[in-house]
Amino acid sequence: MNPLKRILVLLCLCSSVWADPTAVELCQQGESLLQSQKSEECSQKFQQAITVDPKCARAYYGLGQVTYSVAKLQGTKFGQKAYTSAVQSFSKVIELEPDNFNAYESRAKCYMRLGR
Repeated sequence: MNPLKRILVLLCLCSSVWADPTAVELCQQGESLLQSQKSEECSQKFQQAITVDPKCARAYYGLGQVTYSVAKLQGTKFGQKAYTSAVQSFSKVIELEPDNFNAYESRAKCYMRLGR
């Protein structure tokens, strides 16, 4: 094989190792952090996934889940803003995936907490 071709092949192989994580990978990391109850780090992973792919419904759903969890911990007075933010995330999921029953259910739970 031509030495130049070898170098190009090596560069291609190496670039895939150093490539930025995909939205799916970031969502997987966020979901793992959600299970570990690491809310701030979890939220950051889902935000990064949305930055990588603004149409990633999974990222919006995860962000809504972590925001809802934080709102429940904050209680009624401080949780209102978080519940409203979670509603926005779940609404975005519904916009992207109109058949996503879990997003409708989660949004309804937020509305109930908001007294709507």
